[in-house]
Amino acid sequence: MKIIRIAFIETAGMDAPVIRPYTTSLKKEHTDLFALDTDQGRRITPDRLSKTVSQLVGPSTKHKHRSFIDNGWGEKRIMFAMVVEIADRGGSKTFQYIVGYTDKSDIAKRLGKTVKFDDEMRMYFNTITKVHMIQSSWKGSAIWQPRMQLHDQVLRRSSLTGDTSNRANNRPGDKPVTLRPTDLFRRGGSEAAFGAHLRSTGDVTNMTGAFSTQLRASSRANNSATQMLSRSLKAVAAASSNPNSAYLGDNDDEETLEMAQDKVQESLIEQDPFIEEAKKVSNILSSGYITFGELMDMNPDFDEDRQLGFKEYKPNQSRFNANANFNEDTNETVAATIISNSLPGIMISSMYSAVENMILKSHPRQGESCLVFAKPSPFVPGMEIESTFDYFEDQVVGVMMNEISHGGVFDIEATIDANIDTEIQITIRIDGGEECRYVFPTFADGLLAPTMDMSLHAVDVLSKGVIKLATGLNEARMAASPNHSEEGGISLSSDVRRERARSEEARPSRDHREAVPRAANRPRGGATKF
Repeated sequence: MKIIRIAFIETAGMDAPVIRPYTTSLKKEHTDLFALDTDQGRRITPDRLSKTVSQLVGPSTKHKHRSFIDNGWGEKRIMFAMVVEIADRGGSKTFQYIVGYTDKSDIAKRLGKTVKFDDEMRMYFNTITKVHMIQSSWKGSAIWQPRMQLHDQVLRRSSLTGDTSNRANNRPGDKPVTLRPTDLFRRGGSEAAFGAHLRSTGDVTNMTGAFSTQLRASSRANNSATQMLSRSLKAVAAASSNPNSAYLGDNDDEETLEMAQDKVQESLIEQDPFIEEAKKVSNILSSGYITFGELMDMNPDFDEDRQLGFKEYKPNQSRFNANANFNEDTNETVAATIISNSLPGIMISSMYSAVENMILKSHPRQGESCLVFAKPSPFVPGMEIESTFDYFEDQVVGVMMNEISHGGVFDIEATIDANIDTEIQITIRIDGGEECRYVFPTFADGLLAPTMDMSLHAVDVLSKGVIKLATGLNEARMAASPNHSEEGGISLSSDVRRERARSEEARPSRDHREAVPRAANRPRGGATKF
């Protein structure tokens, strides 16, 4: 393992953002609508779920917890992006791209353009992306083709516990928890197996879902409610169809839930190759950070003058002034939160590191929905990205826009500049209202993930909601054909069908979207931040 390059970018402080954990509210009509949208559970895809997901799962509309970062969010600090080569075998290479932040801007010495950093400066990891590069031949030239293996956020327990105000409304025995699909199924399985015993004992608390160490990995896909729910429902459907499992119909089959959990397993932060090396020189799993000096000790051949870049923060160069912050409980703030949570995952799946001047418009009352974007930057320098334009468009328009507009209920106008290493700048207007401008710190968004909460009860509620929905879809799939509609679906009440009809009338079709330039006419990406 060796560090190829580190890019340091100094940033000013900002208003403290808040954590909006996933919440759920499930009603019988929601199950019916989901059954209709997913062809009775046979087509569980993000674009189908996005139509009604906002009625079931989403970030809390009321901010629940203040996020904590060392020295406070107002402190000037350094964002960093680090490229690490972890393997080179038989004509292939594997790289890790690690993005994070420091506790402060700790410059020990400055000599002209040369900058030296204090060995005690703390470095916190926020995302770990693993890319496998395979060498092949194209038109007589050797090229490297990237294959994304994982893109994980690093969740941090201290983000919840560092601010003492977060503990005020806790129940006795509550601990910081994660709300990843694997946690929901583990919680459901343990409740099925031991819940009655634990409740009868009285003095024993089910700690399933609680942080066991300071750090925990979570797939970036979990930050999109649609993607998280899609992963969960697919896992239960696959587990229920296993001939060795029982039918999940009473929410109490721990074997089926264990199988579902196996299908949505997350990476173990302790087994990450870079973290394993970092453990040899630091206490990263307990402290949550590594010092700059310890990082250099891991790579004694690293040339700071040649391989470390630094960009100083200059206030007069700021391109964007926010007039709103994420602790406001408004429709605009919730929409900006969904964009900030979902967009980085869509970008990395498209192999983009940045997207500038992206314009989103959705006017369902006029039958209009539009996506326009310019200057997408490739995740890997020189990589061809035109082939992913259509995928990016479909995910943003067909999935993310459905979430933020609640399936076409709201008129949305937004302009977005997004960089997965630094920040997302969002200007948004809903239903012709006031224009709100937000800045979201992607360099530290693991501290703000919707998959974290301070309550064991929150794991229970979300787990029961997702499993109940999965059960309803299973029942829909198992429904006898004589009771099906002409399209092969289960019989729905007339009021539910009327609700769906009104929703479909309000939602613009793909044919009504403003035309987006095809790939050949779109601009090529600029340079990556790495």
